[in-house]
Amino acid sequence: MRSVRAALAGLLWIAATAPAHAGVVFFVDDEPGFAAATASHVLLGSEDWSSAGAAPAAIVSDPVLPGVANGPFPNGVAAATGMTVQSNSLGGEAATPAPGGGLFYAPAGFTGVSGNAQPSNQLSSNVTGSSFDLLFAAAAGAAPSAIALSPMFYRITGDSSTGTIAVQVFASGGALLGETSVPDVADVSESSFLGVVVTAPDALGRINLWAGATAVAGADNVDVYAAPEPGAAAAAAVALAALRGA
Repeated sequence: MRSVRAALAGLLWIAATAPAHAGVVFFVDDEPGFAAATASHVLLGSEDWSSAGAAPAAIVSDPVLPGVANGPFPNGVAAATGMTVQSNSLGGEAATPAPGGGLFYAPAGFTGVSGNAQPSNQLSSNVTGSSFDLLFAAAAGAAPSAIALSPMFYRITGDSSTGTIAVQVFASGGALLGETSVPDVADVSESSFLGVVVTAPDALGRINLWAGATAVAGADNVDVYAAPEPGAAAAAAVALAALRGA
C-alpha cells in the first residue's frame, strides 16, 4: 500500500422518496429531504476538524476518539458527537472494523495530487486500499440515529478528480443495515451531501466510506442527531394536525 496525501507533504413519505433499506433511509445529495426527515430530531454535536486550527499536515494514529487528544486534535473528536473515526484496512469489503494505516489530516489550503486546494481542515484515510470508518456510541445518554456529512474524495492515482463514494451502514451489533453510493464527488470539495436516518428498533453503529483503489475517502461537516422521545414525536404530530385543520 502506498501512503497517500502525506506523500505530497412516522414518515412513510420519506420511504417513498428516498433510497431505503430495512432499518435505514439514505439521502444522497438531498439535504432538504434529510432536513425534513429529521425536523424533530435533536442535534447532539458536530465535527468539522476545525479544532486543529492551523496545524500542519500530519499522519494521525487510529483511532481518533471523542474527547481524547490525538495529533493535531487537542480534544480528539468533539465529545458531544459520541463518534470515533479510524481507517479500515478491509477497504470496500469492510464488514467489520479493522483499523490499519492511520488517517491523514491536512489544513485549509493544502493541495494534493489533483492540485485542488482544500477549502477547510479535512481528515481522510492515509493509505490506498483503506476505507474510512465512523463509529457511533451514545452521547449524554442519547443514541445517535441520524447523520449528515460531506463525503470526501481524494485522488491518489489515475486521472479523474471526481469519484464515487460507496457507503455501508451497520447496526450497533454489526449487522449490515443498508448500502448506497454518492456519485460524482469532486476531489477535496465539500459540495456533496449524505444523510443517513436509522429507524427503530435498529441502532446506528458504524458508517463505512470507500473511494475505490485509486483514491481515499474521508468525511467532513459531520452532524450527529438523536431521535426525539416518543412523547415529543406524538406531540409534534398533534400540533401538525392542528395546523392543517386550522
